[in-house]
Amino acid sequence: MKLGLGRLIGGVAVVLTSMAGTASATPITVTAVYASDTESATLPTGFGFTLLPLGTGSANQLQTSSSLGPIDGISISFSGGTAVSGEYAGNISGIDASPFGASNGTSNYLSAGGTNGVVTLTYATPQTELDLLWGTVDFESGRNVILTAGGSTISGADIDAAAGGLLDDGSDNVYVEITGLPAFTSATFGDSASPAFEFVPGLDPPTAAPEPGTLLLLGSGVVALSRKVRRRI
Repeated sequence: MKLGLGRLIGGVAVVLTSMAGTASATPITVTAVYASDTESATLPTGFGFTLLPLGTGSANQLQTSSSLGPIDGISISFSGGTAVSGEYAGNISGIDASPFGASNGTSNYLSAGGTNGVVTLTYATPQTELDLLWGTVDFESGRNVILTAGGSTISGADIDAAAGGLLDDGSDNVYVEITGLPAFTSATFGDSASPAFEFVPGLDPPTAAPEPGTLLLLGSGVVALSRKVRRRI
């Protein structure tokens, strides 16, 4: 839950071919690393998704722990966590760090509270891709884990591996595209300990389940990280 404060500064192409928990090697596509203290109005060039419009709320507060949606075809529910899983805005000392950066206290995001908190996304149509702004990626075992109903498991450690080990544990906010997943209609975002797993889902055109053998295996680039000044909240 430290905040990485920096700038998006460039990219280098790499091929990514590993994914924990899937039946076969599947690429993790980390399209960019974004560490900033201000919200970007638009995603950097190259993204095939937009962020789910969660709106804005009162600065640095829990907005709700009740179910949300559907919002653009995605229903959201929360359970457990210390602090409680829910929709937040801004940073809350010792609890949540906004993926939008330290200076943005009003843009809403989702948080799977530490100590077994869970956020569940349910989609109106089958998906084969996960897109999101992943806040302050945590690498330790059991931290920042996504499970899809299609049987895939993605963790913060996977994202760091895909980024070539360039990320700083608990510091960096990452825009990420994860492609080639077995079709799923729900995904859970969880965390085994404090602090929390903060994120904003991305929106991609609904994708029908592909026939076996037709998944396109793609890799793309990671961007280098600028020099960062970090602080723990």
